[in-house]
Amino acid sequence: ELQEIHLYQLFKDSVVRTHTLKLYSSQVAVSVCDNLLLVHAYDSKVVLIFDLKINSHSAITAPLPLTASAGFSPLYSDSWRVHAPDYIIDPQAGRVGQLCLDLPAIARSSIDKFCLLQFLLYRSNAQPVILTVLRTALVDLEPLAEVARMFALVNTPEAQVLLEKAVASPHEPAPAADMPPSALLQDAPPAALATPPASIIPRGAQCTPTHTPRPAAAAPGVGAEGEASVAPPPQAQPSASGVPSQARVDPATRRPSRSLASRHIVAAVFRPAISALPATCDEQCSRRRHLLAAMSLYLHSQLQAGLPADPELGSLLLSLLVQQGSFSQLHQLVRTQAVPDSLGLAQELIELETLYAPAAELGMDMLHRLGAPAHGLIVDHLVRKGDVMAACRTIRHLRLFAYPSRPLLEVAAARRDPTVFPTVYAFLALRNRSCRGSTSFLPEEDCDEFTTRYNEQLRAPRGP
Repeated sequence: ELQEIHLYQLFKDSVVRTHTLKLYSSQVAVSVCDNLLLVHAYDSKVVLIFDLKINSHSAITAPLPLTASAGFSPLYSDSWRVHAPDYIIDPQAGRVGQLCLDLPAIARSSIDKFCLLQFLLYRSNAQPVILTVLRTALVDLEPLAEVARMFALVNTPEAQVLLEKAVASPHEPAPAADMPPSALLQDAPPAALATPPASIIPRGAQCTPTHTPRPAAAAPGVGAEGEASVAPPPQAQPSASGVPSQARVDPATRRPSRSLASRHIVAAVFRPAISALPATCDEQCSRRRHLLAAMSLYLHSQLQAGLPADPELGSLLLSLLVQQGSFSQLHQLVRTQAVPDSLGLAQELIELETLYAPAAELGMDMLHRLGAPAHGLIVDHLVRKGDVMAACRTIRHLRLFAYPSRPLLEVAAARRDPTVFPTVYAFLALRNRSCRGSTSFLPEEDCDEFTTRYNEQLRAPRGP
């Protein structure tokens, strides 16, 4: 039979019903954990988890069973007492415990990855689980439209909060067998009971089941393999209202408490996916094509969210395109700046000149866009090509007075054109005079041999 739980918002002069939760249980109890409403169904011995920010009518996961550690009375025993906001007291066994969620178990029980990410972004310490969900989406070849929604969801709070939080082990989460149960009822110090019993609903709301629940209520978490448990509670910090401060967060106004740094997503999501690609490079491989599209979608999502696109991911994307010889696609991505400009990427493009001639031009354009930090690399590239005259023009245009003279003179001396060396030497001498008031080179520049050669050419008789 369909039952309802009504939630009310309490104001100074009125009471307003804000939510109505549907469930099929005549005996229920409610507690709060990590801004979630946990409803215990006594008859079926399962826990329903409600996140009012995501779905104000239905539970966000399938019903999950509750598990307690050894030493407590049987589950949903009449001796259990609920203590606000998330404590369980078992006077018969002389134990007290606190609820905590097992996010990996919830993730394993969820089918909709997008809704799962919405849920995880507002949970405490959910970074490793979020990385696992994103990595699983690539492994399962999730539809690209869904992948794009997931990336937009992850990048939006990152753009708003700009919070970088280190992940202890972003590459591989701990196996489920090694994870502690989500909610274990263990002994707690007497200070945990210092707070007098209070309402177990967040401040400003009231829970009213259509049928009065049994006087004893269990408190859930979600444990490994879909079970729930309770971990030993820290000492509660009571507030003036008698409710611990962690339970008085308004779920309607809270913002994501954590965000994922792009470097963690690249390291824990995209790099493992690249490593899992087949050894043979086949551009028709569905997994490779899906990964390339996902990487492009992530870069686009960052730009849409107002974040700088990740240069490391851009470099990885272009490397995959080079491996399969998709140079036209590479050209388009760089030309449209779908991949972010960076010094490393520009140098990689220049080095691709032997395989794809226009890549060098793309790299040079990128260096010009990068500005002052890349000016020296522009001259270096021209010197390596032997175009020493263009290098000198670039030095004059960009006013690179500190660029070393010897590499330019070495290239000029090796040219067969007899006019190149004296022209370059005279240019550098004029640069020395404008900078130091003298045309001479400094001893540390090691240009004596070129000075001797220049003077010899000046003394040499000219032809008729």
